[in-house]
Amino acid sequence: MILEKLHSLKESKYQEFSQKLVPTRLEILGVRMPNLRALAKEIAKSKDAFNFINSQKDEIYELVLLEGLVIGYLNLELIEKLKLYENYIEKADNWALIDSVKFSGADKFSKDEKELLLNHIKTWLKSKDENGDENEFIVRGGLVNLLYYFVSLENLEFIFSLKFQSGKYYITMAHAWLLAECMAKFPKETLNFMQNSSLDKTTHNKAISKMRESFRVSDKDKKLLLSLKK
Repeated sequence: MILEKLHSLKESKYQEFSQKLVPTRLEILGVRMPNLRALAKEIAKSKDAFNFINSQKDEIYELVLLEGLVIGYLNLELIEKLKLYENYIEKADNWALIDSVKFSGADKFSKDEKELLLNHIKTWLKSKDENGDENEFIVRGGLVNLLYYFVSLENLEFIFSLKFQSGKYYITMAHAWLLAECMAKFPKETLNFMQNSSLDKTTHNKAISKMRESFRVSDKDKKLLLSLKK
């Protein structure tokens, strides 16, 4: 039934657009995100939510993404939600399956819930694949969740301590995006970090590019950042 619904919402032009934007082994139907979010909210409120989460997704991108969106919308204790989310991100083979999912009600998380989430994020940031290399999309999940929920003065020291060795593209890009968000919110502290950073050249320069693209960074700071490129 859900698959039938997705087929009724698909658009051929949007399918072509998504296929160019999202590199994935999964079949892309071409369903717009607002429609996916609306459907996910319906499923999350239904008695069939857990059946859907545990169901076979038939190698279809929108079905897998829908699982993540439903998990984000579920009215469930965070510790249980994180178990489901961790199973979900194991399936991710592209950036969109990571970046599109947020936890509803995160702005109202208690201190204990925030600590729980941060501890999970720290685990994701160290995730390895079967070859012992950094797991590209689980690590990205850690970085993106840091960006969504933990860019604060008290977390800057931890964020600035992060280093990754693999050079994997979607880790580097998420790391740069996270640092750009730090620059937008805490320019003084982030500029000081960038002036003295031991980041690898690619991440350092990509972070500067992201910072200079932001409308939340002043022209003065953008000029200074340009001089810091390696």
